[in-house]
Amino acid sequence: MMKVLKEYNEMVMRPSWKWLRRHWKGYSVLLVISMIIPYLWFYWSDITEYIKSKFKNHEEES
Repeated sequence: MMKVLKEYNEMVMRPSWKWLRRHWKGYSVLLVISMIIPYLWFYWSDITEYIKSKFKNHEEES
């Protein structure tokens, strides 16, 4: 079992950390986007209704 964990560390974890250290900015952007998209998806109907009401009020004033 220890041999398996040692090999996993050498073959998977170390290269993964090297990649993360090298591309941390892009990975951070990807995480932020992946957190924002579900929020927007959940509230999409509320957002569109708000925008429509703002344009409707703006058109009535003109």
